[in-house]
Parts: sequence; C-alpha cells; structure tokens
Amino acid sequence: IIMRPIESYHKVRFGGKMTRIRDFCFILQKIILEQTESKQPQRILFVGKSIKYYKCPPNHNYVRGKIKLLAWLIENKSKEYKYCQITHITALDILGSVNKKTIEYFRQRFIDGIQHLDQRFNKR
Repeated sequence: IIMRPIESYHKVRFGGKMTRIRDFCFILQKIILEQTESKQPQRILFVGKSIKYYKCPPNHNYVRGKIKLLAWLIENKSKEYKYCQITHITALDILGSVNKKTIEYFRQRFIDGIQHLDQRFNKR
C-alpha cells in the first residue's frame, strides 16, 4: 500500500433556493492499493473526511456540514486501461432538515457525476 497525502483542502458549497446553503471543508488522501511491476496503478482509493482548518473557516451565512466518510475506489479492469470500475461511498451530516426535493436533486447530481466520468473515460 502506498499512501500519498494530498496537500490541499477542499471547500464545497451547495444549496440555494431549495434550502439554506451548506458548505464542507474536507481533505482527501490518495492510496495506491495495488500496482503492476511497471508501477501502473491497478487499484486506487481516495478517502476523505471533514476537517477544521484555519484556511477554511466556517461562514455564518452557511451551515457547515460534516463529511464522515468520502471514498472513491477505482479499479482497473483491463490490461489496456480502457475499463475501470468505480465504487463511491459518501456518509455525511448536512446538519438540519432538508426537503425531499433537495435530496432527490443531489442524488441525481451524484448519478450525473458518475455518468460524466464514464463518458470521459470512454473517450480515451
């Protein structure tokens, strides 16, 4: 296992007319779980969680949500690196109530994101 810390933090905001805006401050780490003899990654895991960081302070205009777990597992499924399998897991606390319309909106955005990745990788 090769663990490589990602030196940056991420700040994400969502919401708007449907709900009070949430923001998240989190860090990601890249872990190479398996690689070939030629150092080509076969399985890569990105994991993240919320952090408190002085460059990412809470803003009183937003609700600061908490990411308990964010994970992407990317597994190569072919010798030519043409196909991969992506597994995505998210556990978060958005703190407060959100209506069903908002939840459905973000569920669809996750699906759209996966489809975008699929289209991007299939162009290669």
